[in-house]
Amino acid sequence: MTTRVAVAMVFTSRTGLILAGVLTLATLGVACGGVDQQPVNPAAPTVSTAAASSDQSASAAVVGAAKEPGSVPRQLTGQLDGRFDFTRMWGDAWWQFYSDSHATGTLSHLGLSQVYTTHIPNLETGALELGTFRIVAANGDEIRGTYEGTGTYDEHRMDLIHGAATFVISGGTGRFHRATGTIAATFLETLDDPTWASAKVAWTLTGTVNY
Repeated sequence: MTTRVAVAMVFTSRTGLILAGVLTLATLGVACGGVDQQPVNPAAPTVSTAAASSDQSASAAVVGAAKEPGSVPRQLTGQLDGRFDFTRMWGDAWWQFYSDSHATGTLSHLGLSQVYTTHIPNLETGALELGTFRIVAANGDEIRGTYEGTGTYDEHRMDLIHGAATFVISGGTGRFHRATGTIAATFLETLDDPTWASAKVAWTLTGTVNY
């Protein structure tokens, strides 16, 4: 692990990479008319600007997430705290890793919720690629979808990363079986692990779920 971290740090300093291999992003929560009353089941704008291509993708995502006839839009807001994990690999090189995350927090209409995300960080552009997410509400119903985003280092502290992504809802389970919608997710990542195997994250979510 020591060799992998050393190589990662040299690679970052030479190329000015945005993520340094520790970026992950954000996730989302969704709404459900009124906070869930069932017992909690923890099964739990400030940011960087995306590239022009990311903006176009986000616009297309919003159009694709238009609500179905008969569905009701519900606003979603909340904050979640958790960690990113960078130990799951998709290749043999040190930079070929997934960014997996798990966080817990209270979301409007969902109660105490768990958020899970995974994506591949592009170390050359700072993009968050092939992102997927799921949110588990207090009663166990899940919201699922995909996302794209980006991240940049803080201007004053290199141990902080600001991230932003657009989450597109494409169904789920229970009452969210045919849910649609989009959520703007921002996060603040703190590089607090000297081994670079994980990182602390705080997310802020704001958006709409139609179901």
